[in-house]
Amino acid sequence: MNAIEITNLIKYYGRKQVLRGLKMNVPAGTVYGFLGVNGAGKTTTLGIVSGFLPLNSGAFSVRGTLSSLPQDAALCPDRRILSQLKLLVRLSGVKGRFALEEARRVLDLVGLGEYGRSTPKKLSHGMRKRLAVAQALLGEPDILLFDEPTSGLDPKNSAELRRLIVRLGREKTVVVSSHLLPEVEEICSHVGVIHDGKMVFEGPVSELIGTRSHVKYRLSKSVDPEILDGIRTIRAKEFDEAELLLSVSFDETRAGVEEINEKVLAILCDHRIGVREITLGRSLEDEFLRLLR
Repeated sequence: MNAIEITNLIKYYGRKQVLRGLKMNVPAGTVYGFLGVNGAGKTTTLGIVSGFLPLNSGAFSVRGTLSSLPQDAALCPDRRILSQLKLLVRLSGVKGRFALEEARRVLDLVGLGEYGRSTPKKLSHGMRKRLAVAQALLGEPDILLFDEPTSGLDPKNSAELRRLIVRLGREKTVVVSSHLLPEVEEICSHVGVIHDGKMVFEGPVSELIGTRSHVKYRLSKSVDPEILDGIRTIRAKEFDEAELLLSVSFDETRAGVEEINEKVLAILCDHRIGVREITLGRSLEDEFLRLLR
């Protein structure tokens, strides 16, 4: 079942067409990475699904309650955090102590429980970003839309926010718009790649990078990839001299990763070539750039 379904979405800004018949399906219970270069239409798509922007034509459906975190979302800098969150909860119809309990709950979720009496301007940039996430979690929505959630964060705060997104993804559907491909590869199970207003790939990350049909071996020294010619299930092989990286693609219907590893490692051992690292799949960056050609 899909949490979000988009069909033939078209959007113009004046005479400029931004979305060109976009189709998108976000499976329920996944962390879905929404990828594209600047201007591809990511923020516009999320804005339409959130109800902030009108569409010109097409349709979309959302199964469950939805909350959105725009890239530059922020609370009033001079008012106490807890009182602001409590007010937002009350605006949704929750009254009395239940509103206060909900405000405290989301602050605890993002690790800011002790800062309720502080004001946003006294927090670091990373903490303000987590506070924005807390605001999006009010009311326990089923679906979360995060637009560039780690943009501008230092490595420590970025890692903390990624861990939070992974935890949220165990109970909710999370859509993460991001330019950071290693981040998407780390936290997302599914991905959609938008280019020039159209979806050019959508599916599991493992399908895009080929974790079941591609293996990379970082070696101790150079090798001629032709030494693997005897493995008939291998469809393609190449060696990057600069990186000492042997890449192997194989027919997953005829052999699994374990069988390929066993055969490749045996041949490398016979040639006294050490293996420093084994990685499943191709580079997400390489596949992303390939889709944009």
